[in-house]
Amino acid sequence: MVFPPTPDPASVRAPAARPQRAARIIEGQRRAIAFVFAFAALSIIAALHTWLSSIVVVGSLAGSVVVAFGMPESDMARSRSLLGGHAISCIAGIVVANVLRDSSLAGPVGVSIALLLMQSTATIHSPAGADPLIILACKGDWWRPVLVLLLGLLLISLLAQGYRRITAALEGTQPPDGTASP
Repeated sequence: MVFPPTPDPASVRAPAARPQRAARIIEGQRRAIAFVFAFAALSIIAALHTWLSSIVVVGSLAGSVVVAFGMPESDMARSRSLLGGHAISCIAGIVVANVLRDSSLAGPVGVSIALLLMQSTATIHSPAGADPLIILACKGDWWRPVLVLLLGLLLISLLAQGYRRITAALEGTQPPDGTASP
C-alpha cells in the first residue's frame, strides 16, 4: 500500500493565512477611513458651532459620528434613526422647554418623551437622547443649536453614505442601499 506524501505544513497553512491577513488589512482600511470621515464631520460641525455661537451640540453629534462610522451596520446608523431620532428629540425638547420652562423635571420629561417617541417610530438613536437637554439649556434661544444639529446631521448622513460605499468597494460587496459598488 502506497501512502501519499505528507503535505508541507507551511503550504497547508498559507491559504488560510491569506484570507485572515486580507481581512485584517480591510479592517485596518475601514478604521482609517472611519477616522478620516469622523474627523472631517466633527471639524466642520465645530466650525458651524463656532460660527453660530451656539452652545455645545458637538457632544450629541460626536455620539452620532461614533454610531455612523463605528457601527455602520447597526439600526441606529440608518438615516431614518439618525435624522428621525434627532428630529423627534429636538421637537420633544422644544415642547417641554415651552411647557415646563424652569422645572427640575423638564430634563427627565424631555428625554423620556423623546425615548418614547423614538421607540414608537422605530427611530432609536441614543446620541439624540441628549437633544432635549441641549434645548433646555438654551433657555428659549434654541434655533442655533437646532440649526447646527440639522446641518451637522445632514453632513454626517452624507458622509456615512460615502463611507458605506467606499468600504463596500474595499470588501467587494454591494452597499446596503442596494446600489452597485463601483
